[in-house]
Amino acid sequence: MSPGRLVRSEPRKRAFRAAATAAAAVVFVAGVEFLSRWMRRRGRFENVVTPAPARLRARRGVDGGHATFAIEGALDELSARLLACSIAQAPDAAPVTLDLTVAGPIEGRPFDIFAGVFTAGRPIRLRGLGEDHATLPDRLAQRGLFTAVLDRAA
Repeated sequence: MSPGRLVRSEPRKRAFRAAATAAAAVVFVAGVEFLSRWMRRRGRFENVVTPAPARLRARRGVDGGHATFAIEGALDELSARLLACSIAQAPDAAPVTLDLTVAGPIEGRPFDIFAGVFTAGRPIRLRGLGEDHATLPDRLAQRGLFTAVLDRAA
């Protein structure tokens, strides 16, 4: 074999290797795509929608003499604790309003924490009670904690 022949075959080998690598990449991508579509059709990947965590918005009056806390979404334990701490830090003379207009139902452990807000005996105005909160005043009254003013016309 002459040295000239080896030099000429080297670019062919590089071209063949590049083509083989590209073909292997195409086969790999097509295989992954096929498997993902097949598994999706078989229902192995379920689209589970997790509820959005509750949002707690706090507003104070211009003079600091009024505090409004709005709950958006389903109240979880962390948000209930934040609400209780925020109300406890509000000045005693400031009227407090809890806006439940866009809040989900309050059940379980978050309700226990939420009910603890009323133990201080400070008057709290509940605004925006809807269908999800129809039993809320009754449940608070059963615990002897209900000292709130209801405002159903939000």
